[in-house]
Amino acid sequence: MSGKIFTVIALCSFLMAVFAIICLALQFSGSGAISGISMGLSAIGMMGIFLFLQKQKQNVVAENEDKITITEAEKCPIPGTLSVVETSLSAANGQHNPESIPKESPSSSELLEYKLKFRKMQTALGKLGEMFSLGEINPETARQEADALIRNMTFITESTKKAFDIADNLSLSAKNAFMVSENVQTGIKAVTEALKDALAYATQLFEKSQTIHGIIEMLSDIASRINILSINASIVSARAGVQGRPFEVVAKEIRKLAVATDMSLNKISEQISTIVSTISDVVEKINIANTQTDQEKDALLSVVGSLQGITLGV
Repeated sequence: MSGKIFTVIALCSFLMAVFAIICLALQFSGSGAISGISMGLSAIGMMGIFLFLQKQKQNVVAENEDKITITEAEKCPIPGTLSVVETSLSAANGQHNPESIPKESPSSSELLEYKLKFRKMQTALGKLGEMFSLGEINPETARQEADALIRNMTFITESTKKAFDIADNLSLSAKNAFMVSENVQTGIKAVTEALKDALAYATQLFEKSQTIHGIIEMLSDIASRINILSINASIVSARAGVQGRPFEVVAKEIRKLAVATDMSLNKISEQISTIVSTISDVVEKINIANTQTDQEKDALLSVVGSLQGITLGV
């Protein structure tokens, strides 16, 4: 009679375990790895109650062995019930397949090990179920299996916590990098605007230099003509004899001024040509820098987009 009472109590305990697993599955169906761990811990806790009650039953049976006849049905009053727990844990494990974790996650290998540990825990539960069904369970085996389950659950808990910490650090790093990239993007925009302004000024200076160069060429041409006129005036004054000497002196001075003016204009023209060449080089380099800045800006925008994706995905 006592054995039947313990069997009923054990059955109730096991049904409570199944009920707890179903409740946790409904409550935390969208909570990721935490829901699976909660269900596993609940199953282990209820399994401990079941093992304790089963042990008490065996003790009572041993004490009253000569008075009680135990049938096969009483040895295994709830055959196959442990498969319910195993099925529930399998469902929990299916919700957290490592293949559903993004490949770029830095803890994917650890989560794969997490799955292997979970499978080992399922195997251990399956063995317990078989041993209960066959009536071959003993306290030492139960303790070993329970220790293995506890080790697996501890590993899963620590791995999950570590994965969450890595995800939090990654999210924080992505947010910081995003803020830095925004500042860099603002700086690149300012540099781009400055380059555009410098290019506009350089272009205007180049155009004005070209205008000055044209004026110098015109003045040089005038100086050459004045020089020719002074030579002709000297020839005419020489033919005039004594009366033409004053004009010859004036013609010589005019020729000297024309020659000096032409030399000065040539020097100015050379300087202007150098300035124009330098401005041309500056304009070309500004254009190259502007193109490179645009490319860097596009690359930075691509990085910013990736960081936004990481921040939203973590």
